[in-house]
Amino acid sequence: MSRLDRYKKYREEIKSGKISSKDSFSFFRKNSDDKKRRKFNSSSAFKEEEEYINHYIYGTGKSKDKRRNQKRKHHPVRNVVLAFLTILIIFAGGLFWQLNNALRTKPNVPVELFEGQTSANGAHNILILGTDQRNSQSTQEARADSIMILQMDGSEKRVKLVSFMRDILVDIPNVGVSGKIDCKLNAAYGLGEAGFVGGNNQNQGAELMRETLKRNFGIDCRYYAIVNFSSFAAAIDALFPQGIPIDAKFATINGQQFTEVAVPDDLATFKTMGANDVAMSASEASIYGYSDPAIYQMIKAGKQKMDGKTALNYARFRHDDENDFGRVKRQQQVITAINSKAKSVQTLFKTPEAIKSVLKVTSTNIDKGFLYRALFAVLLGQGNKKVEKMSVPAMDDKTYICELDIYGGEGMRINFDFYKRKVVDFLGE
Repeated sequence: MSRLDRYKKYREEIKSGKISSKDSFSFFRKNSDDKKRRKFNSSSAFKEEEEYINHYIYGTGKSKDKRRNQKRKHHPVRNVVLAFLTILIIFAGGLFWQLNNALRTKPNVPVELFEGQTSANGAHNILILGTDQRNSQSTQEARADSIMILQMDGSEKRVKLVSFMRDILVDIPNVGVSGKIDCKLNAAYGLGEAGFVGGNNQNQGAELMRETLKRNFGIDCRYYAIVNFSSFAAAIDALFPQGIPIDAKFATINGQQFTEVAVPDDLATFKTMGANDVAMSASEASIYGYSDPAIYQMIKAGKQKMDGKTALNYARFRHDDENDFGRVKRQQQVITAINSKAKSVQTLFKTPEAIKSVLKVTSTNIDKGFLYRALFAVLLGQGNKKVEKMSVPAMDDKTYICELDIYGGEGMRINFDFYKRKVVDFLGE
């Protein structure tokens, strides 16, 4: 019997239990002839035979000593990895604990009735309303200054933003003649807040806006968030104390290009004028196309970091030659900058305290589970880095018609068949 055959035999006997793996080596030594035993006892031959036996009996190809030495070599790397994972777990746990406490913050504004629905593609669309409510006004006196739908968890896992011009003529449920498109879209918020519809129940502006968008564009919204002038500025300052980067752009004003534009300051009073604020007479303001004296903030065109007040005034500006189309572009620009800035590492550490400040001034029904998913998706930079945007109507649309609404205000009549299909396709519903 050859040596290889004997080794195979020993291995089979070890598997069957006749010989233990501990005794296999000594068994071979006892049962080999004198000539082979003498050869086996020599130092070089011993190592050779040991490797051979390990290969055919133990099935490793390496001696036990070599395996032990190899494990020792991996210990430092493994310890470093374990230490890093431990630190990461502790950090994530601390952040989770802080976020959990932050999300318990009770808002200083009422949470509205909102019968939101998940969209057909499973997305939890968020209806974002920016109102023109001043600190001295109630919500019943306010109108929706900006109307957007934000989608973050659609089937394509991309951040999408749809802006609707506030002067679009629509059919508001239970307002005017049923089925007739004769009301401005932004009126839905004010009517709902004032209790003119919905059984005279107040604070239903977001719900009436949701129903209006559903009726006219076929879009469902699961959540809502409402901010007014002061709460928007406060939220920006809380989230981004150093400001948000904006490349300020203005169209011509009465055909003239300006490198610095006087923008109405909706938060300023004569007692709270900022460094860049100026009080202009009617004649001074007329240079920029205004007819009334007021307090204006001077905003330069070009790249800069904007605090909350500046971002608000910039987003609301509509007095250049692009009028409301320009305002929609600026609003989307600010939202995109917020989304981009929120992904920075510095924001990750400031997020819990900032969320407390934001939630105090924001009326919303967004639940904890969605906030957790959205926050970590944004902070970790998941999904498409760019915000995909569309506007209704589009700026280059020359087909809309200017008509008066039921209250005598000038509105925009658009092609609903076209835009309904376009919005549904864009959001993937």
